[in-house]
Amino acid sequence: MTRVAFHCSACGKCCNTPPAMTVPELLAHEDLFIGALALHPVRRVRAGDALPAGQARHRVDAADAAAISVLNQALLHPAAPGTALSHWRLATQGLDYASRGACPALQADGLCRVHGERQPGACRAVPLEPLWPDRLQQVVLLQRREEAGFLGTDCLTLADEGPREDLLCDGQSLPRDADRRALADQRAALLADRLHWGDAVFADLGPALGRQGAPAAGYLTLPMAPVLMALAAASPRCRARCQRYAQRQRVLIETQVTLALARRCSEDRATTEELRRFVRAYEAFGAWASQSRDTAGVNAAATEAYLGLAV
Repeated sequence: MTRVAFHCSACGKCCNTPPAMTVPELLAHEDLFIGALALHPVRRVRAGDALPAGQARHRVDAADAAAISVLNQALLHPAAPGTALSHWRLATQGLDYASRGACPALQADGLCRVHGERQPGACRAVPLEPLWPDRLQQVVLLQRREEAGFLGTDCLTLADEGPREDLLCDGQSLPRDADRRALADQRAALLADRLHWGDAVFADLGPALGRQGAPAAGYLTLPMAPVLMALAAASPRCRARCQRYAQRQRVLIETQVTLALARRCSEDRATTEELRRFVRAYEAFGAWASQSRDTAGVNAAATEAYLGLAV
């Protein structure tokens, strides 16, 4: 049984990229984080498979496989039959220039400017992973002890037997209520994303993904325009909020591109071209939204509440 303790020293080393963020979180931080739609292939995990767990391997048993399947079915989208993929993860996230090597919310003093109530749920769950079941968080933690963001830090340590206040994982269990709650809250937020826009967007993207298979780079990033279109169709208020987001994102992207050009870093070029495609996608969304009629769908109230527009 593996026991892992966690103590955050606020060194900021693991805050080396923008986090995964739900749509409401991206809207709340529309002037700080560039939003993107990300597509991650998820490979099948069956009983008997061996998962990397730091320097060792974890043999998946029937209970592990069942718990993985439950989460996949709830939060992910099924891949085409007959492939090595089990599901696609369709999610939104922050995007930035890799050359910056830090989350946009990371301050010079190593602290987070959006810590507290405004902090993304994925960050509150760190170093745990909501897309893996609780019983396999020990595997996640052992993997993360080997990742670049945690190397050279002492926040994740193997713990001996006995009571410890900083004990994060005790074999297949998470002893602290706050950690279990952080995972449950983030899973609920991801489910809301799926229900309010994920299923609709995947219905459009799914056929192309079935033909394409897993991307060579491991995942794809796309503009948020398909997400905004799905949400904007719910009601005039939703459309106005999505239009504001698109406008604010264009301003933020143009600012970041200008800064990148001043840095003259060759590795920034691909991201600059990608962000320029985002701007064009937002322009197309703006043209579409301006021509849309004022109608409200059957889920208008629920979508407005999801976007934080409910009175």
